[in-house]
Amino acid sequence: MIEIESGFTGTTYPIANPRIAAMSIIGTVAASSEATGFEAVNANNDLTWMAWEPTSVPATWTLTFSSATVSYVAIAAHNCGSAGATVAVQRWTGSAWSTVATHVPIDDSPILFLLTQRTAQTTFRVRVTNAIAQIGVIRMGDVLELPQPARYTGSLPFNEASQDVFSDNLSDGGHVLDSFKTRIAVPVSMQVDNLSETWWEANIPALAAHIGNRLPIFMADRPTENPKSVAFGRTDKPLQSERQRPVALASRQLNISLTGYNPA
Repeated sequence: MIEIESGFTGTTYPIANPRIAAMSIIGTVAASSEATGFEAVNANNDLTWMAWEPTSVPATWTLTFSSATVSYVAIAAHNCGSAGATVAVQRWTGSAWSTVATHVPIDDSPILFLLTQRTAQTTFRVRVTNAIAQIGVIRMGDVLELPQPARYTGSLPFNEASQDVFSDNLSDGGHVLDSFKTRIAVPVSMQVDNLSETWWEANIPALAAHIGNRLPIFMADRPTENPKSVAFGRTDKPLQSERQRPVALASRQLNISLTGYNPA
């Protein structure tokens, strides 16, 4: 789910355009409380099988870092919706905590907070209220805004892309004795056309290196039109693009496919 800070319409490009949240800030983690086996540091990586769980609410998970630009906070592999928890993003102003955005999840899908770009930040935190929940991944950093909208025709909303794989136990006579779910995944893809050579060279190499190291990203294709269309996952393919047009101002095409995490 996308949660947009009140009044924010985009830093350089319209908030309706796709967003990719990749390279995240590295810092020191602290939490108001943590259950045994569910320490705060568990949410400070991309491993979805580990999680932070507080022992009481309100609870906070804080990241302190060297001066950096922040325009997104993202959460994945959580059960906030199932637990009935509310999640807020707060920043330290130097004298007090200021709430930037608040979200009441209706399910356990990835949450991407899109925020006004703030430079020279040093501390952000996630605040959980109403119910104790587990959160496996918390990331924050500067989101990549794409200058063109995602292709509409032929696309599938990410929240409708669940694809489960089953294995059946069969008798000698061919009867199905039992059925087991062996894999849960969300395969999603996004295509963005007419990107300039200048924009590509300034923005894509760092993203290509990130996903080339099998590191996951958060991706939203239509933040305002379909705020549920958010995915968190990895891609096996290198991020490459042949020139589609003989015009440098609109020559490149971004085509990216992810195997997304399914909270089901």
